[in-house]
Amino acid sequence: MTERRMEIIQSAIKCFSRKGYFSTSMQEIAEDCGVSKGLLYKLFDSKEDLLIQVFESNHKRMFEKARTIYLDKTLVPREVFKQSILIELEGMFENKDFFNILYKSLPKENNKEIQALSKRTRAAMLSWHKKLLLDAYQEEAEPIIWDLTVTLQGVIKEYVQLIVQEQKPANLHRIAEYIVDTLDATVEKHSDKQAVLTKELMEEYETYQFDLEPLERHEQLEKLFRQLREQIVSLPRPERSELGDAINLMEQEVKEEKPREFLLQALLTYLKQHVETIGTLEQIERLL
Repeated sequence: MTERRMEIIQSAIKCFSRKGYFSTSMQEIAEDCGVSKGLLYKLFDSKEDLLIQVFESNHKRMFEKARTIYLDKTLVPREVFKQSILIELEGMFENKDFFNILYKSLPKENNKEIQALSKRTRAAMLSWHKKLLLDAYQEEAEPIIWDLTVTLQGVIKEYVQLIVQEQKPANLHRIAEYIVDTLDATVEKHSDKQAVLTKELMEEYETYQFDLEPLERHEQLEKLFRQLREQIVSLPRPERSELGDAINLMEQEVKEEKPREFLLQALLTYLKQHVETIGTLEQIERLL
């Protein structure tokens, strides 16, 4: 995705979050990111097209972050489960403006594209959570996998409502630990009982295949550096230029045969002080 398109998407997120989809005009989005309305329509067919790309961009980014956990082969399944939930919570917390859009009016009625996007997003989330549970509990979870899946998704949704919409200062690490403890107890108590949501009942979601094959370390780092650059596109040009230079230097250093640890640590510290959301930096630090 080009830098200009990313800037427009970030402006759209801010405007949609602040005023709602229906009350936001393309002119306002163009003014917010400093481009002409003509250029906006050259890059996006319509306001609905822009909204769809906002959703797809954020959705894709969250799942790409989750891949980092699968690179660490030392983690036991339960810890992978907990860390994956934590990454999901962090992503939602760091993208408050985007998730505010989800709670405002969206043009779902009589709009086939938005309806299809909503269904794809829901199917992907269900499939992702199902995968987490099967990886963590394996055959114990299989008989009641869809009951566990909707339980997990419902709990996460309510926590997101509290920490994003109501701005409750909850500790994300403790939330992730509590969720895993709760699922541990649920699996232990209900794995030998008859499922409420059978595979036949969930057939339309059974056919959705979620692809989350772990990327190689260098591929994951490339994606994370790209995400960092996307996060700074809305900053003033001088600050964006300085941070961009630091990102470029770090990316170049990690490709060296023997990266200088002191330099990488100094760059991480500098970036953490100047980048508003540091989740991406923390993932890079884990990989290093």
